[in-house]
Amino acid sequence: MPCRQASCFRDLDRRNGPEAATSHWKDGTWGIPLRRTLRRAPLGQTPVVIGCRGSRIQDAWRGSGQFSKLLQNQYRTWLMDFIKHLGLLALGSRLRRLSDRIMASGADIYRGDELDFEPRWFPLYRLVDERGPQTVGGAAQALGMTHAAVSQTVRAMAGRGILSAEKDARDERRRVLSLTARGRELLPKLQPLWDDIQAAVRDIASHCGADVLAVLDGMEHALQESDLAQRTADHGRRRQRDSVAIEPFSPDPEFRDAFRDLNVEWLEKYFRVEPVDHEVLDDPDRIIIEPGGEILFARVDAHLVGTCALQRTEPGVYELTKMAVTEAYQGRQIGKALMRAALDRARGLHAKRVFLVTNSGLTPAVTLYRRVGFKVVRAGPHPKYERGDLTMEMLM
Repeated sequence: MPCRQASCFRDLDRRNGPEAATSHWKDGTWGIPLRRTLRRAPLGQTPVVIGCRGSRIQDAWRGSGQFSKLLQNQYRTWLMDFIKHLGLLALGSRLRRLSDRIMASGADIYRGDELDFEPRWFPLYRLVDERGPQTVGGAAQALGMTHAAVSQTVRAMAGRGILSAEKDARDERRRVLSLTARGRELLPKLQPLWDDIQAAVRDIASHCGADVLAVLDGMEHALQESDLAQRTADHGRRRQRDSVAIEPFSPDPEFRDAFRDLNVEWLEKYFRVEPVDHEVLDDPDRIIIEPGGEILFARVDAHLVGTCALQRTEPGVYELTKMAVTEAYQGRQIGKALMRAALDRARGLHAKRVFLVTNSGLTPAVTLYRRVGFKVVRAGPHPKYERGDLTMEMLM
């Protein structure tokens, strides 16, 4: 049901015309002109138009004659400025908007010359014209498009009699695309128009202050090397790593409790807390710190969320032990940050060798150890830990 404001728009149009509507109708307060309201709408919000929001603006547009055109133009300007304001985060939307605008102009150009042709057909048409018959898969690969997108274009062009899609005599599962006689007849009419369009696009590109095609080539090459999803994930991991603060053990009860709680949580989830674990967790000062070892912690958002220890077993030899990250923070590269910090500290202690005892079933952990340089030196039951069946070491 159209909103009350739509009828207000119509009344204003009939009585005073669009200029009066813009000048005198206010945003519910009789104090803020409509065009100012559109410009000053809060960022991230749809501009409020006399109380109308979202689809109700469309109701007003459809029912208000000349005033609706003025409103639409101002609203579109506001949206375009907002997309520009979003910067690189809206790059895809901005490129799509630019593409839509170019395609719409192209369609107008073809219609103006009374040519039965669509801008979106151009790449496939030129490919078949220049390189001869193509399969759908071959065309998709050559154009960098999906199979489905090419198939959709083929159906549209075939429906207009410009392209034929016949079964391949050697493989009936494939279709071979070629220009029809009507399609070939279009070329002499299209080519001069394409020359004019290319010259017009060159004029537009000259305002950019850069080689537009070179910029596009660079972006496409960068995406081929590593796509947006992968780069986003890499930045996410880097951000998570940078948010982790590594801190040494402190006599403060917070650290002592965290060392015990984090390890008990991990051990009870996968194995059990053995007597040797109780000995270390109950008195880390005597077992680890006093003999020359270290305990490190990972802090995120004021919380101690991970820990690991270097336990000195003999001069120049340390066991990397009691590594644990609370479950809620796993998958954020915290274990790797602790591992690297522990190895850096081992070098500072002039360690010659660092070893660890783990379980072969802990695949993610074993993978991490291998990546940072640990190598398996013994497989089978370990005399110190019931759960241990894999001993790895790194020479420093």
